[in-house]
Amino acid sequence: MTRVSIALLVATATAIATPAARAAGACEDAYVRAQERRLENHLVEAHGELVACASPACADPIEVDCVRWLAEVERDLPTVVLVVQADGDTAGGASVQVDGSPTRLTTDGRPAPIDPGKHKLSVTLAGRTIEREIVVVVGQKNQRVELDFRSRAPRDTATPAGTERATIERIHPVTWVFAGATVVSAGVLAFAGISALQGESALKDECGTTRACQAEDLDTVYTYRTVADVSLGVGAGFAVATVIALSISLALPESDVAVNGSGLVVAF
Repeated sequence: MTRVSIALLVATATAIATPAARAAGACEDAYVRAQERRLENHLVEAHGELVACASPACADPIEVDCVRWLAEVERDLPTVVLVVQADGDTAGGASVQVDGSPTRLTTDGRPAPIDPGKHKLSVTLAGRTIEREIVVVVGQKNQRVELDFRSRAPRDTATPAGTERATIERIHPVTWVFAGATVVSAGVLAFAGISALQGESALKDECGTTRACQAEDLDTVYTYRTVADVSLGVGAGFAVATVIALSISLALPESDVAVNGSGLVVAF
């Protein structure tokens, strides 16, 4: 065999072996990276690496592990359905970022994978941006997130119809409980106080004059006075609690975040 023939055989073997070697190296790299990403809870990247190393082109031990891990990651990988609306109607053309980076999330209502944990969601539509934090749980599928871009109403110096009702609805129910307890305490205080004063007046007029004072007469007055004192303290406490609860209720802005059974709903 001539030197030329030997050289051609070596070149041919090298040309055949090089793609195979590269493919084997790519499988091994994906195998290692998939485990690293999974340990870091970056399930989206781990999923991509596992798809690569689960290929039949990879060696059997690598393929077997990757196929098994791929099924586990697909089970644990959460998905989110993002819906963007404008005044309650579905709106298109919004740009979406998660944690400051482009994302596979779209606004067409299709579920998209996302790593579990807390994320900062930023959606821009017609020059306006809503930023919200969402929490995604491992294995949660199709978590629905709705963002509503509401039109900005012009300012009106007159009091809008229904403002009083809206303000009342913003008051937390606990505030009404405290207010009711304050009124009840005030009523008990008034009754016990008046009864104690009447009893003391009767004792001054009668004891030692028309009849002898009995111990039960004094006990009755003391009881009324004790009830009045306790009612005063309790009523004062509930009154302070009412003021604090009312102040907190009115100080908070109208809620722009609500949670329903299917996921997180936010409005701007």
